[in-house]
Amino acid sequence: MEVLTLKEKTGELRMSSREIAELTGKEHKHVMRDIRNMEPAWEKVNGSKFGLIEYLDSRGRKKPEYQLNKEETLYVATKYNDETRAKLIMRWKQLEVENMELKSKLNSKTYTIPEDYAEALLRIVDHVRTEKELTNKIKEDAPKVEYYTKVMASTDTVTATTIAKDYGMTAAKFNALLHNLGVQFKQDGQWVLYHKYQNKGYTKSETIPIQRFPGVLGSATSTKWTQIGREFLYHFLKDNNIIPESEKKGKKTIKRKK
Repeated sequence: MEVLTLKEKTGELRMSSREIAELTGKEHKHVMRDIRNMEPAWEKVNGSKFGLIEYLDSRGRKKPEYQLNKEETLYVATKYNDETRAKLIMRWKQLEVENMELKSKLNSKTYTIPEDYAEALLRIVDHVRTEKELTNKIKEDAPKVEYYTKVMASTDTVTATTIAKDYGMTAAKFNALLHNLGVQFKQDGQWVLYHKYQNKGYTKSETIPIQRFPGVLGSATSTKWTQIGREFLYHFLKDNNIIPESEKKGKKTIKRKK
């Protein structure tokens, strides 16, 4: 079954709702229903609908299916339990690695038929080595998958304090870091995203009541991060060599005694 396509213009990988059904153990019609129910909220935040196409079933009949990019798939994954989310994330990681390897091979050389038995054996050995490397890569990224599963478990917004704890920082230090990296600035006591990061569904403003003086109530506006924004921060900070504490633990090495 063809479940992954590569868009010609953007080069963007997409996963079909049929594969999501296969991984979740649900009927395709139920997955289609789940995606349709979640689409209005996504369209409100992201400004676009999910990709809907037609495919031919085993009887040659035209049937609808969704084609989702990575962010859309992870958004839909919040509908399911921890184990199912982990399966979807691991599958995406595998597809990305395989696609990267395929592109690398296509760019580096043109495939030719082996001239003799010895060359054929060498190619088999090379293939097995590549498979082992892919397996090791997936194991190496296990801490990232665990982090993804945890942060995508909720569709609620989170405070900077919550995200800061993942990185072993205080909210003040974390907000200052994002300011220094050009993500946000402070305006009238509230952290606001710079223009290039606005209107992407990364944050939401929330008005909270506060007591200014005894018997005098007021209000203040606070910025909270959405799960889409939380994922953006994860990749953005990782590009700047800043990773969560949970991943640092997975990278610790044992020092040999001299």
